[in-house]
Amino acid sequence: LQATIENTDSSNRPVQYMKGQEISNLLWAASLFNQKVPEGLLEQIATSVSTYVRDEETGKVTAENVFRHFKAQELANIAWACAVQGEYPPTLIEMIYVGLMGVGENPDPEYLKKIHQSEGIQTSAVISILYLQIVMDLEGKAVPGLELPPNFPEGWEAPYDEMSRLSQNLLENGLDLNPSGLQRSVEDGLARVGFHGVQEYCITMEHLASEEVGCRIAPFKKELLSIDIADPERKIGIEVDGPAHWVTRIDLGIPSKGGYTVTPHNKIDYHFGWGESQEVNGSSSLKVRLLESLGWKILSVPFWDWYALQSLDEQDEYCRQLLKDAL
Repeated sequence: LQATIENTDSSNRPVQYMKGQEISNLLWAASLFNQKVPEGLLEQIATSVSTYVRDEETGKVTAENVFRHFKAQELANIAWACAVQGEYPPTLIEMIYVGLMGVGENPDPEYLKKIHQSEGIQTSAVISILYLQIVMDLEGKAVPGLELPPNFPEGWEAPYDEMSRLSQNLLENGLDLNPSGLQRSVEDGLARVGFHGVQEYCITMEHLASEEVGCRIAPFKKELLSIDIADPERKIGIEVDGPAHWVTRIDLGIPSKGGYTVTPHNKIDYHFGWGESQEVNGSSSLKVRLLESLGWKILSVPFWDWYALQSLDEQDEYCRQLLKDAL
């Protein structure tokens, strides 16, 4: 991708046209695995796409021009990738905001539905947009003149469908939270050493939009972030990071095979394999950044650490050491 961008002619136009899907997939994949893209790549992409999403006469980015090259989901993937990468090139952000929501042109959901030839923005894409706005605001890197339309996402999201049940539930009722057995085991261990946290503590759009925080989003009573086990007064959060929070770097070694084992509670449980090649994924990394920007101290309990403990006494000692620096 970088080589293609750098291969330009005298008019600064890419010799080889890059499809929106190609840009989106590559940025999304790198961010999913929490791998930093080469320095300056996002800026180069912004410069490249600027040549074909701007109106030739006015020089402005238009929703129609953006849609000719990028689908709504591709724009949402790029928005999420920018949030994970922590880089926000103004031209790229403008393309996302104009292309998805008509910001600066015509921020009317019906107008954008007609251009996109769809029934609205998919709920997972809505969440990506909200995360991008929140992280830019919290890090003081918001692009001047670009902000979400009033009352977003009401009126913008596509109708409910079964495939988006979990993310749709976020917008209608709050996060769909179901603590795992691993998380309950860690919570029990913390309670035995005197840390009685709130399970699945949630942070709402309303709180993020408050004067205290200052994010430029609508103040809805909808849950956007959750912490596995939290002490809200002291802002201490504990994330129980199961296998879904990690990616495996196969170039660093193959993890051990999983299998069934007997837990300290004398229950038979399946344990996933692990090794030296585990790295936290992009979603988990972004979540921790957001929470730390809100003033939280986030502690992680990797699943392999907890699996290695052979008794309740070992679990208790682990919890004491975990909390030692935070309390």
